[in-house]
Amino acid sequence: MEKGGITKKYGISPSTLSTFLKQKSKIEQNIDADAHGPQRKKMRTADYEEVDKAVYTWFVEMRAKNIPINGPLLFERARSFARSLGFPEFMVSTGWLHRFRERLGISHKKVRLHGGWRLQAALKEYLPADIYNAD
Repeated sequence: MEKGGITKKYGISPSTLSTFLKQKSKIEQNIDADAHGPQRKKMRTADYEEVDKAVYTWFVEMRAKNIPINGPLLFERARSFARSLGFPEFMVSTGWLHRFRERLGISHKKVRLHGGWRLQAALKEYLPADIYNAD
């Protein structure tokens, strides 16, 4: 298939196709089925990739234990991981949280409460918008 047909088929500009072809080996090395689906046209990475990986690993471990995770808790863990990984300049923000969730496909859903009154009491301290679920 010629370049014109490819750009039409995938809805991308010729310059985007040229960029893809120039960076083919880099793109192939960075393909991750969980973070980069076929609908993505841009390959975005985190500024502090090591921090993101550490936070995500921790997040997955906590969710596997059915522990609800909220925004302030993610901020705290991200700051902690950044310091321990040698990135004292790392700043958490709502923008970072939004991009983190978007890059890793973490959806914002209500946590199903299975933990009884203790969990319900703990969740009352947080706004529903600050509680995340990776189920």
